[in-house]
Amino acid sequence: MDQTVDSGATLEDWVRGYLLTYLPDTEATGRLVENLVARVPGWAAGHELTETQREELEETFGGESASLVEIVEEVLDEAPVEAPDGAARHVAEEWMQTKAPSHLAAVVGADDELPPVYAQELRKKVRQGLREAL
Repeated sequence: MDQTVDSGATLEDWVRGYLLTYLPDTEATGRLVENLVARVPGWAAGHELTETQREELEETFGGESASLVEIVEEVLDEAPVEAPDGAARHVAEEWMQTKAPSHLAAVVGADDELPPVYAQELRKKVRQGLREAL
């Protein structure tokens, strides 16, 4: 049987602590917490996390943080065509202005480190966008 985490942390507490490792404590970060908590289906809000649940969160939300510029550079380096200098920065800034979810764009810019869960998601989107463009 699962043991309750000693800290008494709820899902919201854990996600807030996770995001505050990477982002400033703002109202917009609070909206990111709400957005991420909503993505964890079937977990009762306000209840203490079990050790197993905490481990699942660490596995799901783990990985490497990266800025959007770094992500675009990484994906462009994998492309079969060579991108001009500065292309990654231009693409990242354009995406932040036009396509980034407002709850994310309110907190970070193209050069800011993204929490791993967002970096992973954006890597997928950038790869998909590049495939569609080529």
